[in-house]
Formats: sequence, structure tokens, C-alpha cells
Amino acid sequence: MFEDMKIEVETFKENIELNDKIISVAENSAIKNNLFVLLEEREILQIRTNDFSVFECFKLPDTKLDYDKPLVLKISPTENFCVIGSKYGQFGVVVDLESKEIILEISRGDYCVEHCYWGIEFFKLNNEEYLIHNTDWNRLDITSLNTKEVITKRKNPEHANPHYLDYFHSGISISPNNTWIIDNGWHWHPWGVLTAWSLQRWLENIWESEGGGSKFDITSAAYFWDRPIC
Repeated sequence: MFEDMKIEVETFKENIELNDKIISVAENSAIKNNLFVLLEEREILQIRTNDFSVFECFKLPDTKLDYDKPLVLKISPTENFCVIGSKYGQFGVVVDLESKEIILEISRGDYCVEHCYWGIEFFKLNNEEYLIHNTDWNRLDITSLNTKEVITKRKNPEHANPHYLDYFHSGISISPNNTWIIDNGWHWHPWGVLTAWSLQRWLENIWESEGGGSKFDITSAAYFWDRPIC
């Protein structure tokens, strides 16, 4: 199996000539034979792996992104949108790949971001696309890409409020059928906690990610978060 993988990588290198360093790669599991890459010179390319054709999608202008630090690229299910975020930073941008423009600039605050992956993932529901993303160290939100509005708006609760969450959201994953979210975050001292909750329940209850009835812990360990989950 590993030998086959090596052959595929070598074949890819022989057929694709890129004049720049690849910073991040995104694959859409819903559409086969497509890769999207972010290059050091801020270009986003689409590569068709069945015939090794390359298409220019977008070149990032100057933004609040720190291009000297690790970036992560994610692609939406329809491939109409992508998001680029500072992996251990504060800022990100959402790009409409059809109109070729930045449609959203997002931030997750600056508290302890150097210790956490940025939780950003797309999902599609009823032919509309949404983005889940950090808006603070202990808060995730859902933004509709059709309206560009946050659909989980809620006030930041005080520490004594039962909805207050003493947990650093980090890398997130969504199940293939858009049923569950897994959060790979942590809380002090630090203690990594892999937790999950229902996406459908969250769309019905804006506080589901803080402590709704569907939320439960999967496993936990000291100093261990953003772990492999498969």
C-alpha cells in the first residue's frame, strides 16, 4: 500500500510543475480528482489529479493574515468557497471562488491562539453552504455563506452564567452526513478533551455547543489536544 502511495506522489511531481512552495492543500471528499493548493506567493490553484491540469482560482491581496506563519486552506462542498486562516493566529478570510472576491474577514480573538488550531469547517444543508468557525477562544459560530450572517448569534455569557464555557475550541471535524461535530480542544490545566455534539440540535438551539443535551465527552488526557481522531 505504501509503495503505491509513493508511486502516486512521484507521478504527481513529474506531471505538475509549480514555481512556488505549497503552503496548504485542501481536498473535497464530495468531488473526486480535485485538489486546491495555497502557494507561498498567495495564489490558490485548483489541480485536477486525473489529468494534472492546473487552474488559477484566486490571488490573495494584502489582508490581516500573517503570511509568514502557518496557514490552513479549506474548501466548501460545492467548491464555490474557500477559507484561509492563520493556523495558530487570529485572522482568516472567506473567498467566493466564483466571483473571485473576499466576502468575509473573520477573527477568533487573540487569547492563547498560539496553542490551538483554528476550528474552521464547511457544511452544506438544503442546498445552502455554511461555515463553522471560532469567534472567540471559547466560542464557535455558524455563518451562512448565502447571507453572510451569523445564524448562532448570542451574547457572551459572564463566568457565573450556566452557558459560560471554560474550554478552548480547537480543530473541529464534521461527520460525513453532517450529523455530528467533534471538537479537539482543551481546558486548564491544560487538559485535552475530545468532545462532540449534534449539528442539527445546534441549528435548533444556539447554546448547544456550550452545553446542550446532545453534547458529550469522548476522551481526555493531560497536555493532549488536536489529536488524530481516525
